[in-house]
Amino acid sequence: MTGRGVGTGGAAGDTAQSPVTVTHHRVGYADTDQMGRAHHARYLVWCEVGRTEYMRSRGRSYRSIEADGILLPVARVEIDFRAPLGYDGRVRVETRVLRFRSRMITFSHGMTVAEGTGEGLLAAVARTTVVATDRDGRARTLPDSLREALLTDPRDSA
Repeated sequence: MTGRGVGTGGAAGDTAQSPVTVTHHRVGYADTDQMGRAHHARYLVWCEVGRTEYMRSRGRSYRSIEADGILLPVARVEIDFRAPLGYDGRVRVETRVLRFRSRMITFSHGMTVAEGTGEGLLAAVARTTVVATDRDGRARTLPDSLREALLTDPRDSA
């Protein structure tokens, strides 16, 4: 199944209108499988970069959150592959918060072909869920200040 643009789908209580952070990546030889296509594991790396940059662009790096005693391990990953990404292709990753709950955050990642033949074609849609824990792995409640930072578009405060 292929399509253009990024959709998040979702359920009641989703924050599908949260701001978007965009990252770009070039598919290198190390990113490909024997068929010359981006290996499925690389999509996880692009999701991680998207989450990291999403938080950083809102003034909250992973490092600063961890310094506050909150770790955010990945608890769930879902990826729907729609079209292949080949060697030397450029991929655009749009990351947003899909859900923010008291102890977990679900991010949506839309990956599209960023240039050349198929530009704008939706290659994959992913969701990653992180849970808040302390250093001993016990569940933590996410602070309201983090919710506010992640759900506010930084352009609104300028």
